[in-house]
Amino acid sequence: MKARISDRAKIDILDIHDYIAAGSKRYAKETLAKFTAKFMIIRSHPLSGTPCDELSKGLRSYPVGSYIIFYRVEDEIVIERIIHSSKDIDSIMGSN
Repeated sequence: MKARISDRAKIDILDIHDYIAAGSKRYAKETLAKFTAKFMIIRSHPLSGTPCDELSKGLRSYPVGSYIIFYRVEDEIVIERIIHSSKDIDSIMGSN
């Protein structure tokens, strides 16, 4: 199935990279590699994530370490956001 990363998720990825790279460029690179690996799993098994209809109808989530990938399965898979699990996800996703 075709997949794409939303503009907002691209910003999330850059912000996450920059934040982690301030302390360790190596760990930032490893974290992005983990995201890429999970994107491939989601692409191969799009319904494997946890449904998050309470946040938004059709939204699914997949954990990656301390982060959560939020995505939708439509005609294609759309990675909507990547958010640290300690954040107020209800508030962030409500403002999406």
